[in-house]
Amino acid sequence: MDERLIRRKEAAEMLGCSVSTLERLAARGEVPAPRRLSRGRCGWLASELAAHLRALPVGLLSERTAAARASRRADTEARG
Repeated sequence: MDERLIRRKEAAEMLGCSVSTLERLAARGEVPAPRRLSRGRCGWLASELAAHLRALPVGLLSERTAAARASRRADTEARG
């Protein structure tokens, strides 16, 4: 198991999102919380982020993407 602490940028890259999205997801409890390293510094356990990724439903992103594309397509067709 990877017990490295990784900083914001690497954690965001691991999850495939921006740093601001990572922080927003952590604040809402949708991803593991960071560990406080010192005043003003925090990091995520790589193993916790990896476990979070493994627990995500397969195909969730593609389903959302497909729904969003279908919605945009319908809007475009409705406008003519």
